[in-house]
Amino acid sequence: MNQVQELEQAILARAERLAGEYRDRANRSRDSILREAAERLRMRESREESIAKTLADRTFRQQVQASELKMQTHLDRMRWNLVQDVERALAGRMKAFSEDLGRYEPWLESLIVRAANLIEEKSMIRLASRSIHIALAERWDAILDPPESLRP
Repeated sequence: MNQVQELEQAILARAERLAGEYRDRANRSRDSILREAAERLRMRESREESIAKTLADRTFRQQVQASELKMQTHLDRMRWNLVQDVERALAGRMKAFSEDLGRYEPWLESLIVRAANLIEEKSMIRLASRSIHIALAERWDAILDPPESLRP
């Protein structure tokens, strides 16, 4: 009977050793599976973080571009308003200047004389507003034959 007990103990020891080996293998497999799962999770998180950064960068650039367009539009409007203000002021000043006949008529005559000298034609056609046309008609011959001081 001793041999039977020894055989039983040997079988039990062998079974315990095999069970221990299987347990160790199972633990190693579990650890390996957990490491791989953790690595896959880190990779997925890294990809998601990269995608989120890319989307955030794109959104930021779009917002910057939209702000730049708004600012450019605002500046364009301001420039246009300034141009219109200058045009209105210039129109007012030109109207006031043209109404000051003491300054306007000599200036206009000097322009006509210089232009006639540059054109170098014997005949000219005058187109002007009614009041200027009347004023020019009265002095047209004198304008076309200016004094020596106004000739080139």
